[in-house]
Amino acid sequence: AYAAKVAGWVQGYTSNPNNSFADWSFMQRKVADFSAAADGFQARVDATAAALGAGYPNIARLRSAGVSGPRLRAMNDVLVGLERVFLGGHAETESYFFKHVLYTPSAVNSYGSTVMPLIADHLAGRNATTATFDIGRISQYIGRAARFVNTSVWWA
Repeated sequence: AYAAKVAGWVQGYTSNPNNSFADWSFMQRKVADFSAAADGFQARVDATAAALGAGYPNIARLRSAGVSGPRLRAMNDVLVGLERVFLGGHAETESYFFKHVLYTPSAVNSYGSTVMPLIADHLAGRNATTATFDIGRISQYIGRAARFVNTSVWWA
């Protein structure tokens, strides 16, 4: 579901004709990589659940089907680690609004959020150089997320 959300956000940005001045090709490749990695992870979770007769995989069903605590912990560690991949360079500072590179609290709506704020800011400024640079930066995070999921060997 996470990869589908990211793909939807990117599709929203790329389908907007006002954003056509920026180069989205690198991000589209990284989103495809992340989607493939997420699909592979979900397939492994589903296979684990099916092998144990747990039906729809969730923590309670996997636990009741006999998946051990360490195995559940390993699955959860992949998900927690994935979220950590998306913490940006401001994670150690007081700039808590930009800790997460994919979404942050909205600056104008206290009940909302901003998706990919670095990109949104530079798209609004209509500067192709800075927008494309930040699209590349966020794309690198998405690529790291794909690599992280693909190299997490909890199922071994």
